[in-house]
Amino acid sequence: MPLSFRCYTDLEGRDAIREWYDERDEIIQGDFVGIVEILRETNKAHSNEKLLKPLEKRAGSKCLGLHEILIDRDGHHYRVLGFLEQRVFTMLYVFYNNNNPLYTIPCQEALKRKTEVMSDQGRAKDCEFPP
Repeated sequence: MPLSFRCYTDLEGRDAIREWYDERDEIIQGDFVGIVEILRETNKAHSNEKLLKPLEKRAGSKCLGLHEILIDRDGHHYRVLGFLEQRVFTMLYVFYNNNNPLYTIPCQEALKRKTEVMSDQGRAKDCEFPP
């Protein structure tokens, strides 16, 4: 069964994923939308680790409980961190992997946001791409 998507919103109600999306050029936006559409429309696409993969394979990982959407184009690597629960992927944090290959800070922020969403479902809203 395909996935649906939710986007993290901060205390002021700003959609962190939409803000990231709006700041990207049309090529990265297109790649992002393409991956989201594949995951939304294709059965079993969520098991393709070239699109969406769990971050639980490394011993001692600071990313346990998270998944990532991979956006790779021409040597540029973006990662959308979130969590997958009952066919709903909640997008929490996006970063440019070329500048931050260690994942420590992105995973800490994503896990903090996950805790916020788990305690208050209003901190994530259904999201559609493109806008």
